[in-house]
Amino acid sequence: TRSLSRLDEDELHSMKVTDSLGRQQETNIINESGLYSLIMTSRKPQAKAFKKWVTSEVLPSIRKHGAYMTDQVLEKAVTNPDFMIGLLTNLKEEQAKRIEAERKVLQQQHLVTFAQAIQVSTNLISIKQLAILMKQKGIDTGQNRLFEWLRENGYLCKKRGSMYNTPTQYSMDLGLFESQEFVRTNSEGEFVTSFTPRVTGKGQLYFINKFLGKEAM
Repeated sequence: TRSLSRLDEDELHSMKVTDSLGRQQETNIINESGLYSLIMTSRKPQAKAFKKWVTSEVLPSIRKHGAYMTDQVLEKAVTNPDFMIGLLTNLKEEQAKRIEAERKVLQQQHLVTFAQAIQVSTNLISIKQLAILMKQKGIDTGQNRLFEWLRENGYLCKKRGSMYNTPTQYSMDLGLFESQEFVRTNSEGEFVTSFTPRVTGKGQLYFINKFLGKEAM
């Protein structure tokens, strides 16, 4: 709607949610700041009364005293120091929760966008390219560490030989890899067929989701 277009980017987030029929619906989520922005620009009587209270009472008090309290809260804070301590503690905790909640919303929105991009991509990438992609998403890893982790966790074959570093049946069944065949020349000048793992779009999303937010590998 036209009113939503007036909001800043950090006040409005669009996410897909599942309705009661199991359908994916695009839903707009407005945070507290965005809600106040809409109220302050609304022409409805209830909104005008709220705006009048904010502009004539709340904001002047904050400008003069650095805070706003109702008469009842102010009286209780003066007569009961423990109440004031509890009030400030709760305020600090609420601010921390709000910051964390907004961080998660942004992270989820980022993952949804990334997932959509991966789903429409048919490109296969190498383990090195996956490591670079994961590094860009904030996961501290590199090609060698990623190869080692994939072997140790059953995604790539760890036994030395022709099958070394090729996708296991487990990871192939999950659709995480495809095995790409190529021909190379060995030390004796003979042509040898080898295989190298290529990560599918599903695999890219799988491993990034698996490690995002965890400790460095």
